Parts: sequence; structure tokens; C-alpha cells
Amino acid sequence: MEITKLRDKTLQSIKPQVKRYRIYIKSHPGLFLLVNPSGRISFQYRFQLAGRRREISLGVYPNTKYKTLLASYAKAVKAVDNNVDPLAVKEAEQDEDNPTTAELAKRFLERYAGRKLRETTAKEYERLLNKHVLPKWKNRKAEDIKRSHVVSLVEKMAAKTPIQANRTLAVIKSMFTYGVKVGLLESSPAAGVSLPGKERIKDRVLTLDEITIMLKALEEAPRDARDILLLILLSGQRPGEVCSMHESQLNGDWWNMAGAETKSGRAHRVYLSRWTREIIQNRQDDGLTKDGYFFPGGVSRPHIRTDNLKNWFHRRLHKLFKEAGIAEPFTAHDLRRSAATGMAMLGHAAVVPDILNHAPQGITRTVYDRYDRGPEIKRALQAWEHAVKHAVEGIKEGTVIPVDFQ
Repeated sequence: MEITKLRDKTLQSIKPQVKRYRIYIKSHPGLFLLVNPSGRISFQYRFQLAGRRREISLGVYPNTKYKTLLASYAKAVKAVDNNVDPLAVKEAEQDEDNPTTAELAKRFLERYAGRKLRETTAKEYERLLNKHVLPKWKNRKAEDIKRSHVVSLVEKMAAKTPIQANRTLAVIKSMFTYGVKVGLLESSPAAGVSLPGKERIKDRVLTLDEITIMLKALEEAPRDARDILLLILLSGQRPGEVCSMHESQLNGDWWNMAGAETKSGRAHRVYLSRWTREIIQNRQDDGLTKDGYFFPGGVSRPHIRTDNLKNWFHRRLHKLFKEAGIAEPFTAHDLRRSAATGMAMLGHAAVVPDILNHAPQGITRTVYDRYDRGPEIKRALQAWEHAVKHAVEGIKEGTVIPVDFQ
């Protein structure tokens, strides 16, 4: 969309739409309005300097008046004409200020979380800050936040949601530590604050008998739930990575994930044993895939998400498994732990970290040892599949290496 001139009357007549859109102003090259569905209008100036295209925000309407906007625009244009980056000038000016907690959070999310963390992790940091921290502290100067403020906030949270309190404290610590590192703060008020919520060490491992009961019970569960849980169990991969499995990741008997597609951020490949390949092939044959995803999601999501799995467990699966004879509840992630434990007890402990895509430990593995352990990974996953399959089919002991998790 484009308008000839920018006037107050024009700004007042702009209406939001379902999706965010831009309005360019002919009379002011590079200047445009960004209109959000909420009705919020921000002034943006796009410029090119040293072969790089950049954008700088000049304010938000109606907080930024028309005359102020024009003055900021003229200043930015003059800077570009003089080969000076107005965005760098703005950031330098902000760095010299004594930031509020909201300003510190914004910079932390943009320059640290948004650049160095996985997208999903960065979004979770932003969610926790917006929900639990900024409503209370956003207008306070970051240097005025004291240890007592941090303790009070997280302890109140811990009374109702202890795990969320722990996660929020971790984000608060990360944000203030960043502030110290970049010179905005002398010290972090969250340093040394203990976790307010008690967390149970996750050690749930299903026995082969429980796995057999689970698979039998899953015959009454939705097809997606059955296939996802079985793939997690057989492959040992994270629930989120199984849910987002895509046809483009498969190459013969191997499942290849790019670094951006894994929680660890490292590229990873997993051998697909016969049973896992059958599950995948059956979903393709039955027309259950969509846009390449083996577990397509709803209208707004390309694939099923881990929160869908959690809802299935809470609404139906916990009750289903309990009625089938599994007394102690478990989660989808516990199946990954069960697979790791099973493979280790079958004699393949050395490659379990490789299968789980955990970070290699020690200078030898991280620097010198570049062997990918493909054959060993294949043997471990095949042995685990055989142990599960034979337990489910009731084949007599001695056919495979016995596994006892007790």
C-alpha cells in the first residue's frame, strides 16, 4: 500500500487488518508505516549503507507526534547521506542510558536470545519475561532491581507453579548476567538466588513388561498418538523431533536432521530400524502425510506439537495406561529415557550419547575423534528394536540378549 503524503489526518484514518501490513510514503523515500492487527502503528525508515539494507524504528503513533517523526526522519536521512549508520548511533545512545528493565529485556532478547539461542527457546524466554517479569518491573531502572525483588517474585510464583518459577528465575539470571557483560550493570541482583521450586529428578524408565502393556493399550488410542510414541520408543529421539519429522529428512534407512531442526542445535542422523520404517511407510500409504510432514497439525500449525502430546496424556492416555495395568504414570520423554537405558543394558552404552544427540564430552571426542559411529548406532537401534519386538510377541527368553530394567 502507498500514500502520497503523510499527515495527522491520514494517520487517524488508518485501519488495522487481520495481518500486519506496510504503508509506504512517496514524499519521504524509505519511510513507511507498519500497521499491526492491534492498531499499533510504528514509523520505520529503511536505508542502505555499505551494501547492507537496514531498518530503524522512529517511533510509535500516537506516542510519537507528527513533527517529532519528521525531525527523526530528517536526522536519519542526513546520517545516511554522511555514511553514518543511524541505527548504530541509536544503539550507542541507548547503551549510554540507564536502562529500565523493559529496555534491558528488549536488548537481551534482540541481541542475545534472538541471535544465540534456538528460535523456540528465545520465544520461551520472551514469553516468561512478558508474563511474569515485565508486568512488575518494566518501568523500574534495571540497576534498582534488588535481590529481595527477585526472591519475592519467584517465591510467590513457586507457591503455585514451582517449575515455572524455576524457569523464570533462570531467564532473569540470564538477562541480568547479560546486562553485566555488556556494561549496563555493575552486578546481577539474581546472582546466587536459589531455585524456589523443588524439582523431581526424572528417572522414570519403563520395563519391557510395561512397554508391552503400553503398546497393547495404544491399540485403543488415536493413530497419531500410537505412531508417535512408538517412534520415540524405538528411535530414542525427542518427542518434538519425532512430531516434526519430514519426508525431506529421510535418506534410505537414515533420518537426517539439520542443526536448526534439533534441540541441541547440532546436525544429527538416526538409523531407522525395520519397525520404524514400517510405521513411516504405512502413514504414507494411508495418506496421513501432508506437505511432507508425517504428523500434520491443524490450520495454524504445520505439524503436531509436543503440547498436543501433553494434552493427549492428560485427557486420555494416563487413564488408559493405568487401566491396562501400568501403575506409575510416565510421559513421552520417559520413552526416550527407556530406549537409552535399554540400549545401554544391551551392551551399547558407548553410542547412546550419539543416538540421543547429546554433546560429546572430553577433548578427544570434541576435537580429535571425527568418526560418526554409523555402524555402531545401527547395531544398537536394531538390538533395541529386537528386544522390544520379541517382548511384545512373547518369544521365549534366549532369542535375544535379555533385558532387565529392575
